[in-house]
Amino acid sequence: MILLKKLLKNSMNKYPEIELRGPLRHGEEAVFYNLKNYLKIVKDKQLVVFMKELPLSLRIKSNQSLPYIEFIQKKKFKNLRSIHNEIGFRIQKKDVKDFLSILAQLGINKGFYSPVDRTDIFFSDITWSIKKGSIIGDYWEVEATDELASKLKKKTSIIKYLMRSASGLGLKFWSETEFKTHMDFSWKKVKPKPLSLLWKKYLN
Repeated sequence: MILLKKLLKNSMNKYPEIELRGPLRHGEEAVFYNLKNYLKIVKDKQLVVFMKELPLSLRIKSNQSLPYIEFIQKKKFKNLRSIHNEIGFRIQKKDVKDFLSILAQLGINKGFYSPVDRTDIFFSDITWSIKKGSIIGDYWEVEATDELASKLKKKTSIIKYLMRSASGLGLKFWSETEFKTHMDFSWKKVKPKPLSLLWKKYLN
């Protein structure tokens, strides 16, 4: 585990993320597709594998359209789920089998799988994401872009901006407590699966 910490510490740059989430209620998906002046829309299948049984907040992210996976440590800001840094590195999919062997030698061989169908709608200030089929159900997410973060600077100002954006579309967003309660309830019966499934089932 010490080796893993060193690898993450010396990996790619930190990416601060400030985001808000809420349930995708019946009929709300159309709200996002009616938005105007977006830069682009990207649809993909994404798999996130969480290592919930480890002291570090580790996860593997894999998008079907990309030639690599990401091995990430998420660090919360003041224990808030809405503000965090992600530190990690990329592994080409052709090398994933060898990477999983290294993790196994470090004692990491199981994870909690959460596949989703993901749609991202990009704007200059924010990115809306629709995630369907998740362990926690269908939900939406709005994240501040680097451009918005550099403009508003204060984390509280950015959060308020995201809240106004969501409220302006009539969306309900989860508070920190609501989201934690929903997450705990949704995941409580989910069992970990071997990481080898990543290679055998999802990447082949």
